[in-house]
Amino acid sequence: MRTRSVLLALVIAACDRGGEPITPLVADGGARPTGASAPEPAAAASHTPTPTPSPRPVQASAPPPKQSPSEALAAAPESPPRAAAPLPIREEARVKLQPERAHTSGNLVEGTVSSVAFLGPQSELLVGGGNDDRVHVAEIASGRERWASPKLGKDVEAVAACGEHFAGLTYEGRLEVYRRAPSGKIEREPGRRGGGSKWLAFTEDCEHLLTPEFLGQLFIYERRSGALAAELPADGYRNFGYAGGRTVYRTRVPLPAQPGPKPPSGGTVDLVPADPPPFEERYFLYDWHAAGSPARGTTTPLPYAHEDDALGWLTQVKPTPWGGLIREYCDRRRCRVILEDRQRIVDFAVAGGVWTLALGSALELSADGAYLAWYRDGLPVEIVELRSGRRVQLPKVRRTMSSTVEFAFDPRDPARLAVTMHPAPNMVTVYRLGDGA
Repeated sequence: MRTRSVLLALVIAACDRGGEPITPLVADGGARPTGASAPEPAAAASHTPTPTPSPRPVQASAPPPKQSPSEALAAAPESPPRAAAPLPIREEARVKLQPERAHTSGNLVEGTVSSVAFLGPQSELLVGGGNDDRVHVAEIASGRERWASPKLGKDVEAVAACGEHFAGLTYEGRLEVYRRAPSGKIEREPGRRGGGSKWLAFTEDCEHLLTPEFLGQLFIYERRSGALAAELPADGYRNFGYAGGRTVYRTRVPLPAQPGPKPPSGGTVDLVPADPPPFEERYFLYDWHAAGSPARGTTTPLPYAHEDDALGWLTQVKPTPWGGLIREYCDRRRCRVILEDRQRIVDFAVAGGVWTLALGSALELSADGAYLAWYRDGLPVEIVELRSGRRVQLPKVRRTMSSTVEFAFDPRDPARLAVTMHPAPNMVTVYRLGDGA
């Protein structure tokens, strides 16, 4: 009775204070607490329902950063993919186009063919230049030499041919042009000063010759008169090409001036050159196909950076026979050749090569665009069939003091390729490519 009275008193006291009734606690296994030992009353739990937190909206993952066109080209696979089967190839002929020994820079060294071109209505002849200071003409079928020019004073660095006309360019820039008469006799045409570089080309009508100064301007000459038809400012460029009244050159273009720091107390703002660099390398297309004469061509800047963060160095841009462009980018891993209008991408490994990555490879397309030949010093010549992705590597050729490997496709039979310095430095091998080999 006493315990019940105490509990009743506590309840009454709590109600008098306006508080909530105290729920008596019973200890586990023990007696009920007395008034003296009762704990402080705990606050009663609120009867307001706890709001349920709203679920967080599911955020979509951020899309990957958009690739630039250069990044997309750098990441794209080869097209077409490399074929497992090799490209068929057959050796047609071996032709001697230089003596076994010749003088270069006062030294008696191995005779070396530095350049080659097909000549004649059936491409039955080869024209070659080299370190014996002469231009040579030889018959492919028999290998017999048909003609040799007088000594021209220095190594013949480049040759070119068109119809019955052919030309040779020496190391010092002497340009000699010849014609094969109907009688078979070789006649000399008016001479002129050339550029002294390793590149020489005829236009398709045989009426003009293109040749650059070494690391300088590109000259276009009239064949008949020797007059200069056009001059293009190709500063420091080497890898020229020509097709269908179009050529591409690279030159230095001054960057626009940038505002300098403002004076501390007003006044004028000085314009200072951008630093670095004061110039940028830009590519330009020179086109006289519609005009009919190199003297009336038009120049168009091309939207390609010389140094591309994704693709590497843009070493060369050349026109193609069908009106497109072929580009080559090189980095420490590969050289990537791009024919964008035909959706072709071809890679070549550069490990073991000698040339600096900023220097373009030897690169030629067959007239029908079926085959691509590629070479860098220290590496083998590679030939790719662009339709199938089939490839073949030629035996590696050792360079000489005078030259590295050069090659030329037959303009009348695109499946034929002439390669210099094989099987010996003074010889040229003619190959047949493809399923007809």
